[in-house]
Amino acid sequence: MTRPGTSPSRRSALVLGGLVSVTAAAVLGGDVGPTSGRSLRFPSGRVGVAGPYSEPQLEVMHRRGVRRLLLEASWSSAQPAAGVWDEAYLERLATTATAWRTAGFSVALNTGTMDGPDWVLDLPGSRWVDQAGILYDDHPVPNAVFGSRVRELCEEYLSGLFRRLGDDFDLVRAGGSVWGEIAYPGQRTASGRWRNAYWCFDPEARRRCPVPDFTPGAPDAAARTEDAAEFLDWYLDELVGFQTWQLTALRRAGVRGRIAMLYPSFGMRPGDAGAAAATGLAGTTSPEVNGEVQRGLDFARLVGGLSDADTVVYGTWGENVPVLEHLSDLARRSRRGVMAENAGGASEREVRAALSAAGRLGLEAFYLVRAADLFERGNGRWPGVLDVLAR
Repeated sequence: MTRPGTSPSRRSALVLGGLVSVTAAAVLGGDVGPTSGRSLRFPSGRVGVAGPYSEPQLEVMHRRGVRRLLLEASWSSAQPAAGVWDEAYLERLATTATAWRTAGFSVALNTGTMDGPDWVLDLPGSRWVDQAGILYDDHPVPNAVFGSRVRELCEEYLSGLFRRLGDDFDLVRAGGSVWGEIAYPGQRTASGRWRNAYWCFDPEARRRCPVPDFTPGAPDAAARTEDAAEFLDWYLDELVGFQTWQLTALRRAGVRGRIAMLYPSFGMRPGDAGAAAATGLAGTTSPEVNGEVQRGLDFARLVGGLSDADTVVYGTWGENVPVLEHLSDLARRSRRGVMAENAGGASEREVRAALSAAGRLGLEAFYLVRAADLFERGNGRWPGVLDVLAR
């Protein structure tokens, strides 16, 4: 029997072109009921709402206790060409943040490093390459796991961004890959199945690989289980290194407050790596079929490898209660806070159940994605959640 697959479709891109996205993650105070007529106590200030949203929606949320907003930046918008900064765009970001703070909100920030500019993506070594030689181009995410030049340019961007915006942010979100989460890319076939793709076959990754002649899923791979295990251990550790680099880069750029590291999907569990290696990484075990192994989602390894004392564990499939429980357990072991958000597309009953679990597990925050689902009725909408929030 296969276990739950990856999280449903993520939120749509929140930054378009050079426009400032009015994106919010808003903390709401109040009681949230798991079912009609029943309310649960979820501590005031721990329910969030992610945008985009309209000004009237923002006004309504403010009346209901909203005090935290999320400002969404984009690397491609901020640096449209090498050595060129769009100062007007950055000024709009700064002005928005100032206006929100003046209105009594605290502001969190998405840095937008996953939205790579074309001039960065065109550089040698900036693209992800799998064992079939396929370049990843589903999203404009530069390869900062293995691309040393990409890391240098990303650090320059972060330093310039915080120099212009300041560091008065309540929370800075990190992850650096698709949707801003910590993971290798994942790619689906036309039938919707995850490809058995390992994104570490660019020249720089090949130079670092301890078993460069091993290819996951190759005809001889099943007979090379020790090499498969060594390859996978290295592959997973490289993502931990990427995580460490992100945290270090943010601190060097001037971030002094809390950082949230975003963990997507269901994740790997004990024994998954060994089972996958035993087949030569053929893509046939349940966690491989669901793309968890290929995307490097070894939560225990990643959370255990967090190097920054003021970083919280943040799950992005919060309506999956087993995921909440697993991440909460890992966070407690590391003495870290934990937050979450729903992945989008959940029913109202699922959202209320998730909030109930978040209260039981002591999450510091749970963000509802997105604001439109709170204000509109129809399939997948949950205006009843907003109805029961305390004014």
